[in-house]
Formats: sequence, C-alpha cells, structure tokens
Amino acid sequence: MQRSHGMPPQPYEFFKNLWDTFVPSSNMKLLLAQKNDKTIAALILFLFRDRVSAEFLASDDSYWNLSPNHLLFWEAIKTAHNEGFKIFDFGRTPSSNSSLMDFKKHWGTTVVDLPQFTYPNSMRDNIDNREASINYRLSKIICKNAPGSIDSLISNFYYRHLG
Repeated sequence: MQRSHGMPPQPYEFFKNLWDTFVPSSNMKLLLAQKNDKTIAALILFLFRDRVSAEFLASDDSYWNLSPNHLLFWEAIKTAHNEGFKIFDFGRTPSSNSSLMDFKKHWGTTVVDLPQFTYPNSMRDNIDNREASINYRLSKIICKNAPGSIDSLISNFYYRHLG
C-alpha cells in the first residue's frame, strides 16, 4: 500500500524495535487476517490507559475483495471493548486523504483536530510546504516506480534521512 502512495514501507528494524519496546509491557498488539494459512493483512494497535490506537495497517491488495482491513478493524474494536478500553482511536489522517476519511466515517467516528507543534517555529513552514517540494515529489516518483527488490534499501535510506 505504501508503494501505491509513493512512500517506501517502514524498515523491518522499525517494527522490530516497536515490538521489542511495547510488547513486553503489553502496550502493543498485532492482529492478523489470514486466508488458507497466508497472512493477508495486519494491524498494529497501541494500548495506553483507557485508549486503543490503530497505528499501522498493511494488506495484500490481491485480497481486497475479502475486505481484510474491515475484518481487522472490527476485531480490534470488539477486542478493545471486551477488554474494557473506553476509546478506540482510528489514528491520524490528513484531511486531504478523503478516501481514508470516508472509510473511518463509515465506522461512526468523530473527527477531532489534533494540533501539531514544532520547535523552533520556523520548522512549521518546512512541514507545511514539504509536499510541494521537488525532493518530496521526486522521492514519491522513485518509490512508486522502483523495483520491489530494492524496497529495503530505499526504505532504510528514506526513513533515516528524509522521513
């Protein structure tokens, strides 16, 4: 999915570090959707106090007809409720991503503005103008068109130096 958006996948080490940090304290869960013993989608949840937050979702596009993302969110909501959590957070979404906003609205969500602060304040202009920069647009083109065999190389470079 990241590739279709022109973004490299997060490196394996990123997820390994999340796992090693949050699973021992029971602050992270991994839900898997499987078909015939093949994992077709996965959702990472973070748990803290009375809140469950869905943060990372990945799925195999060739199984979209089965709606594995819907299944994972349904199971995540049921699990959160059964375990006594009060808030299920679908995660951040840029308002420009209308399809993802629509997906979340179908679940009866409430949109809450999440302010973002930067230090120093001059960094704010860099964040607001990032998508208009030539480097950002060029990296999206490279990520969309590079062969899958070099995804690991691209993602390690991208998230270390540009992400």
